[in-house]
Amino acid sequence: MQDDLSPTGPERSYLIKGNPLLIKSHTSHFEGANPSANLFNLDVLALLNGEIRTLPREAVKAPARRCLICDKPAKFCQAQQRHSIEELQTQADRLIQLQLEADSQGQMAQQLGKLATQALLEEVAIWPKPGLVDPLEHLSHPDMDQFTFIKSALSLQDYFTKCAFVGLTTHEDNYQLVFDEIRQFGLVAEQEMNLATAGVNTHKGAIFTLGIIATAAGIIINHDQWSLDQLKLTIQQMLAKLMHDDLQSQKEPTEATAGQQQYHQYGLGGVREEAALGYPTVFNYGLPAYQAAADQSSNDRGVTTLLAIARHTMDSNLIKRAGSLDILQERDHWIDEIDAAGGITTDLGRQKLNEMAVEFARRRLSMGGSADLLSATLFIAMIDNL
Repeated sequence: MQDDLSPTGPERSYLIKGNPLLIKSHTSHFEGANPSANLFNLDVLALLNGEIRTLPREAVKAPARRCLICDKPAKFCQAQQRHSIEELQTQADRLIQLQLEADSQGQMAQQLGKLATQALLEEVAIWPKPGLVDPLEHLSHPDMDQFTFIKSALSLQDYFTKCAFVGLTTHEDNYQLVFDEIRQFGLVAEQEMNLATAGVNTHKGAIFTLGIIATAAGIIINHDQWSLDQLKLTIQQMLAKLMHDDLQSQKEPTEATAGQQQYHQYGLGGVREEAALGYPTVFNYGLPAYQAAADQSSNDRGVTTLLAIARHTMDSNLIKRAGSLDILQERDHWIDEIDAAGGITTDLGRQKLNEMAVEFARRRLSMGGSADLLSATLFIAMIDNL
C-alpha cells in the first residue's frame, strides 16, 4: 500500500513475514547509516499478544534518533519545538544534496576503478611485447601467463576505486598526506593480488602507479580542474617527499627492491623518481605516441606506444634481469632499428620487433617497468576521453 499525496510526504506500507525484532534491527541500522538516511522514518508494527504495536528502537538496543539540526534527541527537540519548519526543510534539502553529491562521487570512483582495470587488461592483451607477458608468449615470465594477469587485474578494481574515491572526497590540502593514506591501501591490494595469483607478483608496480593516478585524477575532477598538465602537477604534489623518504634518506638496505639497489649502485631513481617527477615518460612520450598512432589498430597502437616509452625510460626491471646498464643501449638499438624500418606497421619493422622479442625471451629479459608505464598511458588516455 502506498500514498504519495499524504501531507507528511510519501508513505509506504509493506507486509513482511519474519522476525519483527530482526526487521526492526535492520530498519534502525538503515536510519542511522548516514545523515540523509535519517530523513526516513521506518516504523515496524508487529502483532504482540493479540495487539498490533509499534516496536520501539529500545527493543533492539538501538540508540534514540537524533535531531537533524542539533543532534540532540529528536523527541526532545520535537516536544520543545526548538526548530522551525523552515529550518528543518533547509537542513533536509542540504542532506539530500550531500547524498546526491556522494552518490555522484561514488559513481565516478567506480568508473575510474573500471578504467584502471581495463588498462591492465588491455596491456596484457597487446602483442608482441618483448620480454613481457602477452597472449602468445611468456618465456621471460614462466610463472605467469595472460590468465594470471586477468585474475590479478580483476582483484585490484576495488583498490583503484578506493583510491579514486579518496581523491574525489578529500578536503586535505596537503596531498602528501593523501598519498600516505592510499599507500596503506596498496599494501592490502598486494595481498589481494597474491591471493588471486597464488603468490605471483603480476602487478606490484601497477598497484603503485595506477593507484597514484586514480587518486590524483579524483582530486582534480573533484575541483573541476581536469587537464593533463594539472594531473601531472597533482601527482608531483602528492609525491614531493617520495625520493627523500624512500631512497635518499635510506642507507643501503640488506633487503631491498631492485629500484633501491640500483639507486645505491648506479644512482638511478627508477620508478620512484619517475613518479615523483609526475611520470614525464608517460606525458612526454607515451601519450604523444599513443595519440599519433590513432590510425593504427588497438594492438599496434599499444605496441608502438610501448616502444616509445621503453626508448626513454631507465627500466629497473630490465637492468635487474640483465645485471648491467649495458642492456639499455642494446634495447635502444633494437628500437631504433624498428623505427628506421618504418615502425611496426611495415614488414621489416615487424620482423625486427619479432627478432627483439625472440632475443629477449631467450635471455629472460623483461621490460616490466615499461609495461607499467604503458598501463598508465592507457589509463590516462581513457580518463582524458571522459
